[in-house]
Amino acid sequence: MENVLLFSEEELIPWKAEWQNMPEYCIEDLAPQYQVIINFSCAGDVEDFAKLLGQTISPSNGRQLQSFWFPEQEIGRMTNKRYIEVKR
Repeated sequence: MENVLLFSEEELIPWKAEWQNMPEYCIEDLAPQYQVIINFSCAGDVEDFAKLLGQTISPSNGRQLQSFWFPEQEIGRMTNKRYIEVKR
């Protein structure tokens, strides 16, 4: 029996018709290479550890801090970026 499609590829994937000659966008992998879980018995130990690292380790939004980067990294925000085509 021959395979017959009910819909064309253009109907199944409508964005393909619009997505022509668009610039390439590559997303680099920003995930950490290693992770370590460290447990502290008291707040003083956290403060001592922060001094050793030269970083501030403090609760975020009133919640316990879950993670931080070493060395400290600037966290990039990509949701406010847009692509604008300039026609000349």
